[in-house]
Amino acid sequence: MKQFAAITLISLSAIFMAWLLQASIHSYINTQNGKQLINRIGTPYQKHNNGKRTDKIFIYGDSAAFGTGASTPEKSFAGIVGENCENCSVTNFGQNGFKTEDLLEQLKRASPTQVDKTFLLIGSNDIMHFYVDLDKSCSNLETILQNSSEQSSKTYLLTTPNASYAGFFLFPLNHYYGIRSRQFNKCANHAAAKIENTYYINLESNYSKHLFKQHQSSDMLHMNDKGNLYWYQLIQELTK
Repeated sequence: MKQFAAITLISLSAIFMAWLLQASIHSYINTQNGKQLINRIGTPYQKHNNGKRTDKIFIYGDSAAFGTGASTPEKSFAGIVGENCENCSVTNFGQNGFKTEDLLEQLKRASPTQVDKTFLLIGSNDIMHFYVDLDKSCSNLETILQNSSEQSSKTYLLTTPNASYAGFFLFPLNHYYGIRSRQFNKCANHAAAKIENTYYINLESNYSKHLFKQHQSSDMLHMNDKGNLYWYQLIQELTK
């Protein structure tokens, strides 16, 4: 019996070490790809109409707002918004790595400005960092949405599809992050429902694993051009 237990322990240890090695290589390759995607964009998409009276659009959030994963700034989510409105200006405040706490601080420092539309793309980094208390993130999000509603005629909130679909996360971590994404998306939906003229775009219910794989970029985490376009099209469909 002791010999069997010892062999079992050794076998399990070998399996774990093999998984750890695979996960380390997988994470390193995708992280390097992610750095290349950040460098490819350089600066986030902006659009200014030289003082003309136009619809004023603000975009806040994390790497999804910044445009990481797109082939060009114009193919990012912000770029697609800007290129599809003739009479608008787009000011993009997106920052790679932003969590809800970072966005909240950014909004607190910003000068009050009345705008026509605000797009908030946030939540992925709260979900990915396992040490982040998602209850606190939800509280941050409620304050962010309230702040936005006071300055924007319409606010659109996009969080994240089911994180378990992202190829960046290997089994069993993908299921763990899937649970975190569902928790955050649920509270995002509830928070947006409380505030007038605030629209939650439910990416989780509009994605299958197969579709997500088609839309992920080379780091198996961020959205590619097709994914950014799909997000924009969902907004048009769900809010018309």
